[in-house]
Amino acid sequence: MKFKRIMTCICLTVMVSIILSGCVNTTSNNIEICQEKSSLVEFYEDDGIVHIICRITLHNTTSEDQTIRIRGVSQEDVDNGLLLSPYLSGVNAENHSELFQIKAGQYSEFLVDFWGEYAGTHQKEDRLVPDVIEVEIVE
Repeated sequence: MKFKRIMTCICLTVMVSIILSGCVNTTSNNIEICQEKSSLVEFYEDDGIVHIICRITLHNTTSEDQTIRIRGVSQEDVDNGLLLSPYLSGVNAENHSELFQIKAGQYSEFLVDFWGEYAGTHQKEDRLVPDVIEVEIVE
């Protein structure tokens, strides 16, 4: 009975820690995307390209500095007529580089310009970041 109570306490502690951190490891490379700390800043269309500017917070859980690429997928924006394809490229909105640097063990916030082809309807149904954010470590 005591063992069961201890295991229940451990499980609850772990679950609460995950919920409070707001970060979810959505990749197998130990870069966590902190959904709770990420947000849409604005979106606009320019010359046939939709720019979805987001503030994205990541946590590098490794013991090494990492160079990464960030991409997005937003099927909802295709369904609503904003994008032709759900697949979005991501670049640093401040310096237009497709590579981002994140220090070992650190939380970092990036201003990311997710961009894709405009489908003709200048409407975004929600004020959320793309449905899926992919982080790739560059070797």
